[in-house]
Amino acid sequence: MTLFRRRLLLSLVLTVACRPQPAATPVDWNSHLRPELMARLDRDQAVRDSFLAQINALGHPTAALATSMQSVDSANLAWLKPLLLAYGWPTRPALDSEGIEAVFLLVQHADRDPAFQAAMLPQLAAAHRSGDIPGQSLALLTDRVAKAQGRPQIYGTQTTLKGREAIVDPIADSAGVDARRAALGLPPLAVYKHLLDSMVSRAGTP
Repeated sequence: MTLFRRRLLLSLVLTVACRPQPAATPVDWNSHLRPELMARLDRDQAVRDSFLAQINALGHPTAALATSMQSVDSANLAWLKPLLLAYGWPTRPALDSEGIEAVFLLVQHADRDPAFQAAMLPQLAAAHRSGDIPGQSLALLTDRVAKAQGRPQIYGTQTTLKGREAIVDPIADSAGVDARRAALGLPPLAVYKHLLDSMVSRAGTP
């Protein structure tokens, strides 16, 4: 087998291995997984609340808190990733809307595995088309993936914190951003930026 064929075969194997595989028996997220999912979301939100509070008080988070948030995110990723790869993105009625939003938030915060976030994006888009996920969630993950890949974002949802100011990261075709945002039910970028500035002044940035 030539080196080229070996690399091609490896690429195909990795592609298949990373592609979410349908479960032989669909899982009932509400009955079996929701309590753990929501407990993990509580930890996700609690550490971020502390993160924002420290930004408000100090202008930056402490190293210990940043490490704690990374630990929470890594643990959530290790729990959630195998489930999504095995069963695919949860849909209703297998999981209620609050639970589906919790899944989204844990994926959105799985920055240690940007390839996984990118792999989930088509499924999130399908969930949005079926009405299970709001447009804001699709915009957030779309921009998160673009930023991780070194590309300009599409909807202007991602920011970089400089002191107590949230700076909107570069946007592709910024002239058309408000039209794209409106298509997903989002307010104009100027309104969003004003809201971010207000949040930063009170407790930091999301």
